Amino acid sequence: MIILHTNDVHCAIDERLGYDGLVLYRKELEQKYDHVLLVDGGDAIQGGPYGSLSKGSVIIDLMNQAEYDIAILGNHEFDYGFEVLDDLSEQLNCGYVCANFRTADDEPVFDAYRIIEAGVHKIGFISAVTPEAFTKTSIHALAFRCTVFSMMIPGRNWRRPFRAM
Repeated sequence: MIILHTNDVHCAIDERLGYDGLVLYRKELEQKYDHVLLVDGGDAIQGGPYGSLSKGSVIIDLMNQAEYDIAILGNHEFDYGFEVLDDLSEQLNCGYVCANFRTADDEPVFDAYRIIEAGVHKIGFISAVTPEAFTKTSIHALAFRCTVFSMMIPGRNWRRPFRAM
C-alpha cells in the first residue's frame, strides 16, 4: 500500500510535478501496488493566480480530476471566508476532514475523521486545524472555534490528548 501525499501546494499547478504529473505518477504506482491513496495535507487552494481568480475552485476541480481520496484543511483554506470554504467542500469529491473546527454551539463543521479500507487494511485519517487558522485569516470574525480535543480510539478504553500549539 502506498499513501501518496501532497501538502502546501499553494496553487502551484505548473511547478515541479504538477497535478498532471501527480496523476501519471499515481497511475504508475497503481501498476505496482494494490492500493494507492492520494491525500492532501492542506493549503492547496490559495497562493497563486489560479486560486485567487477562482477563489480556489480551479484547484478543487484539479483535485477532483486527480481523484484525491481525502483532503485535510490547512490554514489557507480559510482565506476566502467560510462561505467559500463551505462551497468548495461541497465541490470537492473527497471532502475535507477536520476534528476541531466547530461552531460556536460546539457542533462539528466537518467530519472529525475518515477510515478508508484498502484491502485488509483500515487506515484512519484525523485532522486538526491549527489555532493560527483563526488568527491569521478572515474566519476569526465568525462564530467558530478551534478546540483542544482528545481522540477516542474505537474498541479501546483510553484517550490520547491533543493540545493546540
